[in-house]
Amino acid sequence: MSIPFYQLVFTDDTAFNGGDLDKTFWRESPEKPIKSFRLRLPTGDFLYIGGYEEYNFFIEATQNIYGNTKKQLCYIYVMGLEKDMVTSYRIALSDYGQYKPGDMTVRRYPKDKEYNGKPTTGWRKGCVNKM
Repeated sequence: MSIPFYQLVFTDDTAFNGGDLDKTFWRESPEKPIKSFRLRLPTGDFLYIGGYEEYNFFIEATQNIYGNTKKQLCYIYVMGLEKDMVTSYRIALSDYGQYKPGDMTVRRYPKDKEYNGKPTTGWRKGCVNKM
C-alpha cells in the first residue's frame, strides 16, 4: 500500500487520502471538521499538525511566459488558523535560490494577510485540541 501525499483525519476518526501535486483533491475532501493533517514531504519525512480552528492547503506554481505551457511547481503551503493568526508552513518543491526540495519555512501572519499580504481561499474547519 502506498503512502498518500497527504491525509486528513476528521473528528469522527474517519480519514481522507489526498491526491498528488498535480491534483490535490483538497476541495473534494469531505466537509467535516479536521482533527489532524499529515503531509508527506519531498524528503520522505512527514509534517504532522493538528489542533487548529481552520486549515488551508495549496500548491504554488509559476508559468513560463515564453510559450512553454509546463508549469513549475514551487512550494506547498499548509496553513493553520488559531486565534486570528495563521501559521504558514511553506515547503520547497524545487531548487529555488537558497531553498532545496523539502526545505520548510514556518511563519505567522494575521488572518487575511497570510499569502503575500493577501487572504487565501479554500479554508476548511478544524477542531481545537482534538489531536
